[in-house]
Amino acid sequence: MPDTPTIQSCWSEINKALLVKHMRVPFVPTIGAVHPSALAASVAGVLSHFDENNFLPYDKGRRWYTERREIVLIKYIYQDKWQTIIPTFMKTENRCIKYYCYSFSDSTAPPDLLRAQIRDLHPKAEEKILKFSKDSKNADSVVFLAEVKKLKSIPQGEIYSLASLPGFVQTTLSLLAKDAIDNGGFEFVWERYKSGIDDGEILVSLLDGRISGAVGPLKIMEDALGQKTRFPVYFGVKKECRRQGIGSVLWNAALDWANRMDLQYIVLQAQSHSPAEAFYHDQGLINLGGVFRRNLHHDVA
Repeated sequence: MPDTPTIQSCWSEINKALLVKHMRVPFVPTIGAVHPSALAASVAGVLSHFDENNFLPYDKGRRWYTERREIVLIKYIYQDKWQTIIPTFMKTENRCIKYYCYSFSDSTAPPDLLRAQIRDLHPKAEEKILKFSKDSKNADSVVFLAEVKKLKSIPQGEIYSLASLPGFVQTTLSLLAKDAIDNGGFEFVWERYKSGIDDGEILVSLLDGRISGAVGPLKIMEDALGQKTRFPVYFGVKKECRRQGIGSVLWNAALDWANRMDLQYIVLQAQSHSPAEAFYHDQGLINLGGVFRRNLHHDVA
């Protein structure tokens, strides 16, 4: 591996072992956060299926979409002994280039030559950069690991499956989404649920006949090593109901589900300084590091 950074011309030239060393946080392009033990296998899978539209078995995106929306631009991976930068292209209406920057240093950034070449391919795409650090202070989001077998669920209150409730109570899930920005994902969940799409079990708490908190949809998946985990879930409590133990009740109900399904671990992400981040810290989950995101301006000549 030369000391002078060069843009790779072929995916077979990428030093995957070096790339894994550069990954201070187990966060894989197009896949997202993974268990540290599955990092190398996930990287190998992503770099071997870069030109295919079909999902990898452990791709979280297959839960919501019929084809992959984010593709690794394999010929434009930039690597030297200090850093690896992997660009991807988001095939959505708001087209976007993402640069996943992995390094032993926090100062890594995509070089102008790389950005200029990719902008020639996608001149109208927005550009975003993702960096990673073991120190999650001031990060945009924090990655947590819950090792299910080491955590015991403690029954604390009444929790219901959304499907078991009367229709008029079910509709209040959409009110939960409108209650706070960090609960917004439940609007998406509700729209799919009322359309008859089964994404997995949704567990809810009730207050005065309305949903006061929810976690889900809960559905099993396997990682790159075949270890049982779950797809990422939405987890939220109404603003006026927070700090009353409802989050803890929902967490324990979801943890009980994970134990019953014999899950080995759960990887979670939380926005920095959010109630979820504080809650995961309080639950003693393992902090795997922070994700830093920012937009890049089109200032490359």
